[in-house]
Amino acid sequence: MKKVSIRNIFGLLAGVIFILLVVEGIYLVQVGMLVDARHKSLQITADNKALLIDTYLNEEKQKIIYISSLKEFKNVALNPNNKQTIAIAKKKIDELNSFFPGICITDNKGIVIVAKNDLPGMNYGNQKYYSLENKKIVFEPYYDTIRKNNYLAVVSPIYNNDVIKDKIIGTIVFDLDFETITGLMKVSIDNNSEEAYLIDESGLFLSGSKYIGGGNKDGILIQEAKSDGAKACLDDLKKYQKSNGDIEDHEEKIIPYLNYIGEDVFGTHTYLKTMTGCVIAEEKVAEVAKFPSVKDIIDIFKNVFYLLLNNK
Repeated sequence: MKKVSIRNIFGLLAGVIFILLVVEGIYLVQVGMLVDARHKSLQITADNKALLIDTYLNEEKQKIIYISSLKEFKNVALNPNNKQTIAIAKKKIDELNSFFPGICITDNKGIVIVAKNDLPGMNYGNQKYYSLENKKIVFEPYYDTIRKNNYLAVVSPIYNNDVIKDKIIGTIVFDLDFETITGLMKVSIDNNSEEAYLIDESGLFLSGSKYIGGGNKDGILIQEAKSDGAKACLDDLKKYQKSNGDIEDHEEKIIPYLNYIGEDVFGTHTYLKTMTGCVIAEEKVAEVAKFPSVKDIIDIFKNVFYLLLNNK
């Protein structure tokens, strides 16, 4: 049998190239649609995680409002040198410890009166979260050098009158651990390419990292999320945060960057309403869209051309 003419070979080759280009065009459109869908899903993840954390912290707010109204704690704040009121408050703290660990009562200057873990007389008045000027319940992460663990302190004023709230007579604090927050931030165990985590206004982790150690070496209050994604979140936090702590409405952008361990990811962010912090959601670029390499396309053309030349 005679070989196919050169003219027919180039005609067939042109046809194959055209078909490949059409297929590649359709593929790229589908990939674009996939990437867009994954971007929307990533923003939903960030928003949902922020909602979970805000819901959890709002529940803790209600708890501290309740214990700040207990007469045992009001009495000791009003009578910080009375041994009887101190003994009664101490007993109440012990009763509540399994539900409210680490309760601490201070006077209106931040000096400890009675506490589960702190010594009387310790002065927390110089800490920004003990400022009573804004009269708000605040959350403050810290490392306890005695218990050698990280905690999120819930701090609330104690009012002489809970209805009028005209006079602050002291503060009350209890501790949250970070296990619950880390648990709420975890994504589906079936999705190994995606991660969501919480950082504070300085970029430090407030939830455990899936890439950093375990136990006390989970990155909380140690590891800084250094990436363009974290920077964008913190920059937006400064730009859009109002004086009352609320965030102005604006559209978040999903951008590609290297995450804190140097992997290519798509990332987005949102904010907490209950405390200053950013929720960041990321997904590995390689898992979102796997484009064919130049080598793959060249190999396809080489194989087709070889078959045409040797067709008999």
